[in-house]
Amino acid sequence: MIFSLGCSTPGEPTRSIDPLPENEPEASAELFTAPEAIQPIIEKAEAGNADSQTTLASLYYDGIGFERDNEKFIYWTRKAAEQNQPAAQYVLGLAYKRGFAVEQDEPQAREWLRKAAEQGELKAMEHLAELLVKSSDEKEFEESMKWRRKAAEQGLIQSQIELGLVYMHGISDTEQDQPQGYEWIRKAAEQGDARAQHLLSVCFMNGEGVEKNIEKVKEWTAKAADGGFLQAQINLYAMLAKGDHFEKDEVLAVKYMEMAARQNHAQAQYDIAGYYYTGSGVEKDLSKAFFWCSVASDRHKGAKERAALIGVDLSPKVILEQLEKVDDFKNQFTRQQIKLSEESSDPLNLKK
Repeated sequence: MIFSLGCSTPGEPTRSIDPLPENEPEASAELFTAPEAIQPIIEKAEAGNADSQTTLASLYYDGIGFERDNEKFIYWTRKAAEQNQPAAQYVLGLAYKRGFAVEQDEPQAREWLRKAAEQGELKAMEHLAELLVKSSDEKEFEESMKWRRKAAEQGLIQSQIELGLVYMHGISDTEQDQPQGYEWIRKAAEQGDARAQHLLSVCFMNGEGVEKNIEKVKEWTAKAADGGFLQAQINLYAMLAKGDHFEKDEVLAVKYMEMAARQNHAQAQYDIAGYYYTGSGVEKDLSKAFFWCSVASDRHKGAKERAALIGVDLSPKVILEQLEKVDDFKNQFTRQQIKLSEESSDPLNLKK
C-alpha cells in the first residue's frame, strides 16, 4: 500500500501513514512504556527488518506506544529507506521536499522520491514530477511528464488532473492537445474527484476537447457542487438563479447558494439573505436574512447596510438571538479551519 508505514495499532491492518505535517511543534523524546504488543516490532526493527522499521517509524510519528518523536520517526524511516523499502523512500523524500524534521533539501527529495517512484509508488511519481516540472531543463520537464503519465495511467487522480491541464493549456511549451487534456480530466472526474468534475464541466461549457453540451455542464457541475467544490456551487447557483444556460430554478439555486454560504463565501451569504428576505425560491424568513447578512457584514460592502434594514422589522430579542448564532457560526468556522490546519498535513490532498 502506498505510504504504508506499518500499523497504527499492532494487530490491526496496515494503514497509510499520515503524510508529513508542516510546522508541527517538536515533541519530547521521552518514551512511554511500550505495550507488550509493540515489543516484537521494536526487536525486529533493531534486527534490521525494513517493514518493522517502517512500522516503528509510524508509531513514533503518531505517538502510539511512545511519546511522539520526529527525530526517531526520521531515523527509522531512513533505516528502512536505505534498505530499499519503497514507502519509506517516499516518505523520506517527502520530508526533504517539505523540510519536515530535516532541513529542506530538493536534491535529496528528488533522490528518494525517484527511488520510490522506480519501485511503483504512485504518489512519489507525482511529487517527483512536481519538483522536475519547475526546472528550465528540457530533459527534466520530459522526465516529469514521464512520471506524471505513469502515475496517471495507473489511476492517480492528481496526476490525471495535472496532465490534463498541461495538455489542455499547452503548459511549458507542450503542444496543446485539448482532446487529450479532456480525456485525462474525465478519468479523474469519473473517479469522483470534485475538482476534476468542475474542470470537466468547464470543458463541456467551452467546448474544450469535447463538443459543447449544456446538459453535461449541469450534470458535472452538480456533482462537483455536491462534492463540496465551492466554485462549482457558485457557478451552479448563479446560472440557476438567472436562467443562464439552464432553465431558471430558484429553489435549486437557493440549495447551492446556501452550500456556498456555509463555506463562508461572502457573496453567497449576501445573496441568500436576499432570497430569504423576499421569499424567492424559499419560504420568507427575515431572521435568516438578517443572520446571513450579519455573517457577511465584515466582508461584503452592502451586507451591513442590508442587515440594518432587515433589523428594523425584527424584535430586539430576535436580533440578539441571531447575533448569537452569527458568533457561533463564525467561531465554528474558525475552529473548523484550525482543525483542518492541524490535521491536514498535505496541502495537495495526497491522502486521497
